[in-house]
Amino acid sequence: MVGGALGTLLGRVYYVLKDTRTPAILGLLEIVGYALYLPPLARLYGAVGVAMANAIYLDVAWLVGGVIVFRKLKVSGNSGLTGSTLRLGLISLIAGGVAYGVGFWLRQAPFFALALGSLAGAAFYFAVLYVFRIQELIWVGSWLQSSWLGKPMGWLLNPLLARKGVTYGP
Repeated sequence: MVGGALGTLLGRVYYVLKDTRTPAILGLLEIVGYALYLPPLARLYGAVGVAMANAIYLDVAWLVGGVIVFRKLKVSGNSGLTGSTLRLGLISLIAGGVAYGVGFWLRQAPFFALALGSLAGAAFYFAVLYVFRIQELIWVGSWLQSSWLGKPMGWLLNPLLARKGVTYGP
């Protein structure tokens, strides 16, 4: 999901840069790559393989597109975005492993495997962000607090955002 959201954002950046050629070429290369690794993953893992192929497609697409946009905009490696992306990517991979592990453990009941695996992965992801005071969680929390979700989710957001030593906003 992250790759898909960032892919949409990258598309808008390319539009602002008036560059239609780069995303068209990247899209063509991504489709060819997807066509090459989707069948083996689907054969080996079934529906899970198709989901894995989709995740690979989206994540590699925004990663390659992001590098190209960074170079076009001459963004330095010290902007903080690189570290943020690597941190969240690593935590996401581990959370995906947790979700897969729980799903595998409950494989006899597919619906519960999907539901509880997803919940376990998401809970692990947000717990790591919270425990290690990852700045991105604070940004999302402050955005949620300022949005229409702020009031109903105040019981969760207020303690998070009230922690001392934490800056608000991006």
